[in-house]
Amino acid sequence: MDTEQTSKQPEFTDEKALPASEKRLILRALKQFLAHGYQPEHFTDRLYQHLSLHCSFIAHTNRGGFYAYYFEVPGRTTRLFLDQFDPAQPGISAEYGDDGWLNASTGADLNRAMRDAAGTHMAKLRLQFSNAEMQRDLTMAARLAAKWGKRVVDAVEDSDPESPAVAKPAADAQKEQMRMSWEG
Repeated sequence: MDTEQTSKQPEFTDEKALPASEKRLILRALKQFLAHGYQPEHFTDRLYQHLSLHCSFIAHTNRGGFYAYYFEVPGRTTRLFLDQFDPAQPGISAEYGDDGWLNASTGADLNRAMRDAAGTHMAKLRLQFSNAEMQRDLTMAARLAAKWGKRVVDAVEDSDPESPAVAKPAADAQKEQMRMSWEG
């Protein structure tokens, strides 16, 4: 490890329920989880236990349940989790609605370090989850359209009503299409 990385390592204090050595392992587990784009195989028991016990999350029955609730189906809960750990946000708990976890009697120094570590990954993770959410929604839209004999296709929005992108579909119901466009 080079000296630049070493100098950026937070100083943790030993606590009765959470020694500094364990805090360093938890922070390392979080960094791995973030660096690998929130993949389930990197969501360790150590990280899950800390989140459940010291970051104002309920247990969600087990590690798999916690992962499924926040990351398996990107959406509102994923955004709340990201907001909690985004240092550009106020740090409001996704589940309790306050910032007490940042000043808790156990692990507050680690919790603040976790937010600092997450900051460098936020833009990439927000984009990753937004893209996954969009793909899920478009897949659902395509399935619903297919149920009614329709198709969802990309289309360029055009103000000309005779443009193929916005022209009325053919009278033949089998050839009718729903058209979608978005910027981005």
